[in-house]
Amino acid sequence: YRARCFVPGHWVTVCAGGESYAARAVAIDDAGRLIVEREAGRTEALCHGEVSIRPSPLAIKK
Repeated sequence: YRARCFVPGHWVTVCAGGESYAARAVAIDDAGRLIVEREAGRTEALCHGEVSIRPSPLAIKK
C-alpha cells in the first residue's frame, strides 16, 4: 500500500470532527494511518475523516 500511495509529500485539506485544516501528508504508518504535519509542526495520525488533495493556502505560500 505504501509503495502505491501518492498522498505523502502533498499538502492536503483534512476535514474531521467539524474542523477543516491544511496539513502536509508525511507518511503512512504501520497501522495504515495517514501521518500529517500541521502548520505549527505538530504531527497527527489520521484513521478516519476526509482528506482532499487540493492546493491549500499553505502550499501556495511556500
